[in-house]
Amino acid sequence: MFKPGWRSLIFGIIQSTAPVGAAIGFVVGSYLSAQLNWHYAFILTGAPGILLTIAFVFAREPQRDIRLLAPYLHTFAAPACIDRGPEDRPRQCVIIPNRRESMLIEPIVPAHVIRTDEEAISVADEVAKIIRKGAIDRDQKRLLPQVEVELLSRRGLYGLSVPKKYGGAGVSTVTVGNVFRILAAADPSIAQIPQNHFCWSAVLWLGTPEQEAFFFAKFLAGERLGNAASENTRKRPGDHETVAKKVVGGYAVTGKKYYSTGALFAHWIPVFAKDEEDRSIILFVRQGSEGLEIVDDWAGMGSGPLPAAQPC
Repeated sequence: MFKPGWRSLIFGIIQSTAPVGAAIGFVVGSYLSAQLNWHYAFILTGAPGILLTIAFVFAREPQRDIRLLAPYLHTFAAPACIDRGPEDRPRQCVIIPNRRESMLIEPIVPAHVIRTDEEAISVADEVAKIIRKGAIDRDQKRLLPQVEVELLSRRGLYGLSVPKKYGGAGVSTVTVGNVFRILAAADPSIAQIPQNHFCWSAVLWLGTPEQEAFFFAKFLAGERLGNAASENTRKRPGDHETVAKKVVGGYAVTGKKYYSTGALFAHWIPVFAKDEEDRSIILFVRQGSEGLEIVDDWAGMGSGPLPAAQPC
C-alpha cells in the first residue's frame, strides 16, 4: 500500500493513534460528563469505536501492487552466504550488496570464537558501533544487511550459546539478552534477524551427541539458522500443510512457508512439517538444497530491512 521509503513514517503515525486517541477520549469524556452525565460520555465516545469495529469486520485485505516492490525484491535459489572449497568443505564468504545481476561472493576470514560472557558484551559493543552507521538508510531504502549479518557471524555472535564441552563459551541467557539489547539499540532490524537461530538451536540440546557436535561446530564457524515455521493458511499455528516423506537418504519436503524471518541469510533452515504419520517434525534444510527457493517478497509496514521471506 505504501512505498518502502514511507513505511516507517506511516507506521509511526499508526502507532501514535492509540495514545492520541486515548488523550482525546479523556478530554472529551471529562467535558461531557461534567456538562451532561457520565452515561453520555460512554455513549458518545464508545459508539464511534463500535461502528468502526463493525465496518472492519467486512473490510477486505487491500490488493497490494507488487510493482512498487520491484526495485527491492531478490530471489535466492542458490546458497546465500556460503561457498564450497575442495572436498566439499565450507569456505565462509559474504555477499557484496547491490550486485543483483550476479550476487558477487567474496571469501573472508574465519569466525572468531568468543570464550567468556565479558568478551561477548565487548564484541557486541564493537559490532553495534559498526552497524549503527547506515541503520536509518537501510530502513528507509530497505537495503538488506548482508554484510552486517555476516559481521555478526565473523565476530562469533552466532556461536554465543554453544556449550563449553563443544568449544563454545556457553554464555548465560542474561548475557545473550544483553548482547541483543546492545545490537537493537544500534539497529533493531538486524538484532531481530538472529532470533530464530537462538530459538531453534536450543532444539539441538534434545538431539543425539552426533547432531549436537555437527551443528555446534557449524555455529562456531559462523553458520546461521533461519526459520520456516509459519504458513499463510489461516489455520491454527500447528496445522502445517507442509509434508515430509521419507526417501532414500533422507526426506522429501513439499510445501510453502510464510514470514520466515532470517531465511535469506541462513545456512540452515528449520522447516516445520507433518510426516507420513501426521506427526509434527522439524527438518534442518541446507541452504541451496535442490528444490528450495527463497523469495524475498516481504512488504510488512514498519519492518524495513527485516528479511522475512517465503521458502518454497
